[in-house]
Amino acid sequence: MSHPLSPRLFVLPFGLLPLLVGLSFNPAGAQVELGRSTVVSLEISPLTGEARVDTLPLRIELDPVKGGHQEFVLVWPDNPATAREVTVTLTADAPKFDQRPGGTFRLTTTVTGLDDGPVETRQEFWVQDGGTSLLEVLRVADDPLTLAIRMSTREVPFVANRGTEVGVPLTLNLEIHRIEGESSTRLETNRMQTFVGQPVSYSFDLGGQPDSPALRLTFRPTRVIGEIVEIVVDANGKLPVDGQLRLIGTRETWVASRGVASSLTIAEGTPPAGYRFMVTPQF
Repeated sequence: MSHPLSPRLFVLPFGLLPLLVGLSFNPAGAQVELGRSTVVSLEISPLTGEARVDTLPLRIELDPVKGGHQEFVLVWPDNPATAREVTVTLTADAPKFDQRPGGTFRLTTTVTGLDDGPVETRQEFWVQDGGTSLLEVLRVADDPLTLAIRMSTREVPFVANRGTEVGVPLTLNLEIHRIEGESSTRLETNRMQTFVGQPVSYSFDLGGQPDSPALRLTFRPTRVIGEIVEIVVDANGKLPVDGQLRLIGTRETWVASRGVASSLTIAEGTPPAGYRFMVTPQF
């Protein structure tokens, strides 16, 4: 039985409450404090003419320094005689909050796979929490390719410390679980080694077919303070649900403790079915 529900993305950092309480003291002698920053999130939905393409809104969280990046493949336009696969690449600059309340950001959109070569569009947006803007990035004859861009903002904590160690080696112990409702089955484990400031990636691909689940996760430790490590997590890929291919794209920042597991769960449907990726840092 099909459930036409929007996909749900869960990020469950285990042990977060004890960790935040623990920020009130300093096990390593560094000056540790918990700051807050504004994260701008975009939900991108492609439109063709008046019909919405049957695909997930892509979520992009803009890094305060690096901005955000995402791409997807789209069959466009709706006319079977002219339909083709095109690749839409989205690159958003880091938002600026020094011009007026809400801030601004610039979005560059590139469409490839066309007979006449790539088409690039650049547009500056005011950040409006809960607002939606339309951006036409391409028009061939009477067929426009338009993106609906929904914006949201939220305040998130971050670890502020001037004495951050750089280049500290870390081991990330990764477990992959298949979840179906309340049931969870461990599929495999992996041991990944990296350093602070150096990303490490894991590719998850079942079946190797166009409609098979495929996800790529990248973990980038940004700082270590005593027993605490801050990790930026990017997850991109696809997940088939009810015979349709759903695109996944998200970025989260974890504040994790040594030896304590954090998890990213990607699941859809009722009951939810998908995968859980559990990471335990050792350093």
